[in-house]
Amino acid sequence: MTGGRTRPLTAIVCDSDPLRRVALADRATSAGFEVQHLVDNGPHALDMVPFSQPSLLLMVQELIGMSGLEVVPIARRMDGAPDVILIASDESIAEQARDEGAIAVVRHGDDDRLDVVLADLAEQFRTGERRGIDRRERPDRRVKQEWNKVTMERRSGVDRRAGDPRDDAG
Repeated sequence: MTGGRTRPLTAIVCDSDPLRRVALADRATSAGFEVQHLVDNGPHALDMVPFSQPSLLLMVQELIGMSGLEVVPIARRMDGAPDVILIASDESIAEQARDEGAIAVVRHGDDDRLDVVLADLAEQFRTGERRGIDRRERPDRRVKQEWNKVTMERRSGVDRRAGDPRDDAG
């Protein structure tokens, strides 16, 4: 396995509904993940991450006590941070979830898309080739990147349109 991951692909599945939790675990297993823990709330999932160091945290947004969106940034800052796939009934949180560190947001009931996302992530782990999972265009990210470039150039005295003023000082 050249360039690939040597340890098995593992997952923690988090959903407050026990039937959905098992269904999500079955989907993760079908994609090649070994499901280590099935948990019913965000704090419990966060407790499991340091000990299990899973490859994936597959969780729903709508949880009792602590939402999936609240769990994402905490999980992503932990040692051995797992990739997080968030399942939500309302995709309006998708951009915020990705900004917080989720690699994908899948709408509840879109099982075909979830299967594709899980299979794609598993393949990335196997090959060692990391790329974006959620391939929808994100023009806002490009705008933010361009804006950051402009800000840095202005701070350093470089204007892209006029060239580097330090060149004229010579």
